[in-house]
Formats: sequence, structure tokens, C-alpha cells
Amino acid sequence: MSSTAQLVDILEQNAALYEELAGASEEERISVEMGLVERLEEVVKLKENLSIKIKLLEETRLKLVSRIAEALGRSAEDITLAEIANHPENRPYKGKLISLRDRLQKVAGRTAETNNFNKNLLSRCIVSVMDAMQCMNNLVMPSETYSQKRRVSSKAGSGRMVSRSF
Repeated sequence: MSSTAQLVDILEQNAALYEELAGASEEERISVEMGLVERLEEVVKLKENLSIKIKLLEETRLKLVSRIAEALGRSAEDITLAEIANHPENRPYKGKLISLRDRLQKVAGRTAETNNFNKNLLSRCIVSVMDAMQCMNNLVMPSETYSQKRRVSSKAGSGRMVSRSF
């Protein structure tokens, strides 16, 4: 199998893994929104496994691109998939390489967008939980009471709060 054919195979596997990761990210969002903690744990484990597979595949892809670049007299850091596809000996793979590039860009963008949304959603959830815990703590063990919007020390019983509203 030629190096280009191997690259096509690796990129197809990579695209499939990223598509699975995008689906898992969407499941993660749904699990958080619905409060399905057990399902969230499963999805996080799945995402971790997919990330490991993607990383291993990426290492293989980089070695292969390096080999292809060397054969074409280019540096691995500077060569693009379009250049590889446009090389005369790779013409049979040109259409497949370009469509895989587009597929990977699309799914990577979608995955990144979903993951950023999930990150923000989880951050807001954590802040809400911390705020709720602080409120519960203040109800159980208040250290101060409020009177006419000024703080005053007090040994008032639990949960006593006095405020003047206008």
C-alpha cells in the first residue's frame, strides 16, 4: 500500500473518530442539561477513550506525512494536504484527500463549538452549585445579620435576617 493510500485510510479513521467525538459531545450537553449524572460519567469516559485513539492516530499520521513530504522534497511542517493531493503520482487520491480534509475541518469545528458550549454550561452549573452551597451554609450557620443595609455583628439565631426595603 502506498503512503498516500495509507494517509487516506488514516484520515478516514480520524474523521470517523472525530464524528463519534462530536456525537459524544452532544450527548454530554444533553446529560448536563437533564441532570443525568451517571450518563454524563459514561460520556466523559467515552470522550477520554476517543481522545486517546485520536492522539495515537495523529502520531501515526504525522510520521506518514513526514515520510511523504520527504519523498516530495518538502518539509513536513510546511506541506499541506492540498499539495500532497496535487502531486502527479497522487492524482488517483486527489478527490478523496480533499473531501477528507473538508470533512475533518467541518467535524473538528463542530466538535470544538460543542465542547466550548459544554465548558461554559458546566462552568455555570458549578457556579450555581457553589452559590447554592453558600446559601445553605448561611442558613445553617450565619455569622452576621443585616439591618438597614448595614452589617452588624450579632448572635442572632440561625437564619435570622433583617432588612429594610424601600
